[in-house]
Amino acid sequence: MTNHSLATAITTATLSTEDIQNKADYHSMSGGVSYSHSTVEEKKKDNGVKPDIGMLQEVEKSSTTHTAIADNTLIHITDKTKQSQNIDSISRDTEHASYAMTEINTEVLDIRGDLAQDVAKDGFEKVDDIAMNFRIR
Repeated sequence: MTNHSLATAITTATLSTEDIQNKADYHSMSGGVSYSHSTVEEKKKDNGVKPDIGMLQEVEKSSTTHTAIADNTLIHITDKTKQSQNIDSISRDTEHASYAMTEINTEVLDIRGDLAQDVAKDGFEKVDDIAMNFRIR
């Protein structure tokens, strides 16, 4: 039972409510090539060129913010002929109406990207070492 002595009132011609769909997307990609030059006459297996392999990062988040009007709010519709939504169907659960979407932690994504880059670099060097061993034979 609503305590009308503490109530707030809304007076409007018509009123409608709907939930809000929240969505956030994060996409990033990195990559490139590194080159190092040496003045020493040494046989370079990679000619100083190494790929800088990045990693595609994609994160999607979504949530729903439910609409609600406080239980102690009186609703007065002045144009009942144009009112399409049943006022009794409007949620009064304001405690669970607002939903905060969790943030996208880009720091973790950056760490993953750096790790992938390091793994790719080490892998490239190992493959290059194996290839050089086969060429020497």
